[in-house]
Amino acid sequence: MKFVLQRFLTGIFYVSFFIGCSGTDSGQASIKNNGNKLKMGSNYSTVDYTATILQIDKKSENSGTWETLFTDKEFIDIYEHSSSYIDSAIRFLTDEKYSLHQKTVCIYSMQRAKLEDYVLILEQCANLFEKEKIPELLLKRAISPTFGKKRPVIENYNDANVKRILESIKGDGKVSQEFKTTIEKILSGEYWNNIKDSLE
Repeated sequence: MKFVLQRFLTGIFYVSFFIGCSGTDSGQASIKNNGNKLKMGSNYSTVDYTATILQIDKKSENSGTWETLFTDKEFIDIYEHSSSYIDSAIRFLTDEKYSLHQKTVCIYSMQRAKLEDYVLILEQCANLFEKEKIPELLLKRAISPTFGKKRPVIENYNDANVKRILESIKGDGKVSQEFKTTIEKILSGEYWNNIKDSLE
């Protein structure tokens, strides 16, 4: 009888232990790495975003073309996993100690982010421009990058959040007339229709 009772209590202990451990699904749990969310069980591990962007910038600053970024393995690694670095990219753009060139590398590294993530980048750039923390040129590059073949804002001109942010930018009195005209063409779909074939 004593042996049966001991087996019964041991069984209760193991059941309680496994229930406690199963509170978090290891395939879905998020962890933090350099300020970015990662899914446990994922094969991808993030790098130190700021340090890597600064290294990439140093290697590319005298290249004369943004396309040289595609020859940099570190850049490609971040570019192909853009959405893993949204939080870090936003912090980088907000930091006033970084240069226009460095922030451009940051924006271009985000071009493959999911739309809902890239909208966060766009909104942050719009807010920084409104506060005169970044120049119009950087905002232009966030909207219409002169780099690669990804155009997340222009292609998704019909998205409600994209339209909202673009309308807000267009209404900013600091925006040049030329830039306003570009935004109007994006909002109408004209811009995307003119360039989509060349990006295939």
